[in-house]
Amino acid sequence: MEEKRRDAIIDDIMTLRPKGDEGENPVFENESYFCYEAYKDKIRVLCSHPHWGYAPETLFSMNIHDEGSARRYVLLRWYEGKTAHELRAGQKAGVTRKVNRLWGRLSPAITKIRKEGRPGVYNIGQGYYGELLGTVYAQDHDDAKKLGTLFYGYLSSEEGDLRTTFVQLGGLDIIQATNEKAIRRIESDITDARKKVKKTQNAISRYEMQIEAIRMLQMHTLGQMSDENA
Repeated sequence: MEEKRRDAIIDDIMTLRPKGDEGENPVFENESYFCYEAYKDKIRVLCSHPHWGYAPETLFSMNIHDEGSARRYVLLRWYEGKTAHELRAGQKAGVTRKVNRLWGRLSPAITKIRKEGRPGVYNIGQGYYGELLGTVYAQDHDDAKKLGTLFYGYLSSEEGDLRTTFVQLGGLDIIQATNEKAIRRIESDITDARKKVKKTQNAISRYEMQIEAIRMLQMHTLGQMSDENA
């Protein structure tokens, strides 16, 4: 999604009653509730549209897929990209309010798309928190799982251990570039692993030389003791 389009959607999403996309027509109503933090009655706005007037695919395409990325967007858009340590107390409170509203309204759409999947890019990983094995283009999670099993299944430690994570709508044209990037990362990991192996082998050689030196010293000492007893 173009930056101008994304900023316009977010500006709308951040308002109390977003207008939404053309044809969505969200309807709002006020609800009274008691706020225990402020210890007083307050009014909150409820929206008839589950995604505040936007299709979940539209919100997912903005590439704000977690609270951390929502915070980074807020800091860059309204606070000149400052870090949390550079903000004044009032600014920190402002960041928190903006992030809570932005992520609170985006997260249901992100969760929905992540869970259901769409034609697009999927990461194939091993285990719940396991390493990324590769990236595929698939129609849905089942299709991605089949492709993952076909191409990466032999890398999995346990049968059925592969996990699919939906990361991008569409994107067939970027799969090759994404996998080339993964190859470069893996090649870098191989280089680091070889350096560690070489370092370990050198350490083993030193230990073996140390053992040999101690044994030679023992033989020398035994020789001296034999000469003294002769």
